[in-house]
Parts: sequence; structure tokens; C-alpha cells
Amino acid sequence: MNTTPNPEIEKLRTEKERNEAKLRYCKNQLKALSQEEQNLERKARNHRIFTRGAMLEGFLQNPLLLTDEQVYAILKVAFHRPEVGETVRRLIEENVQKNETNDGPGEPL
Repeated sequence: MNTTPNPEIEKLRTEKERNEAKLRYCKNQLKALSQEEQNLERKARNHRIFTRGAMLEGFLQNPLLLTDEQVYAILKVAFHRPEVGETVRRLIEENVQKNETNDGPGEPL
């Protein structure tokens, strides 16, 4: 009975182990990049929310004296005006057209 390992099999096992290590490394890199992307998206969203909230407060008289429900009621009345809805639709259409012109079909703004 021959107990010497086949050199070809050993070579293939070594290559398999090396490739599995590369695969683990790439999976970890992909996971890290995905987490970084999520962090960047969250930071951009937070920045947008804070910036737009500050803009809204600039239009309110004594914003600290108003409750969240009262601010919501003000926004509800303001955005139910036809000219406001039309302005919002027009601005969105303009931005969509700019995005399609500059980048071609792609991600929404």
C-alpha cells in the first residue's frame, strides 16, 4: 500500500486553500465597502434633513414655541395650495431632465 501523497493533489489543495483565503478577503472587503456606502448615505441624508429643517425654521415665527404637530399643520396647509404643488412638480421635472441630460438614464436625485 502506497502512503505517499500524490504531488498533484497536494498542489491542488494548496491552490484551493490560497483561493479560499482570497475569497474570504474579498468578501470582507465587500462587506467593509458596503458598510462605508451605508454610512455615507446616512450622513448625506442627515445633512439634508438638518439643512432643510433649518430652512423651514427660517420661515417660522418663534419656531421654539410651536409643537411638531403645529408645524405639520402649517406645512399641510402650505403644501395643499395649488401653486405650491405646481411649483414642486415643475422643479422635480426640471431636475429629472437635468439628470437625464447630464448622466443619461440613471439614479434618481
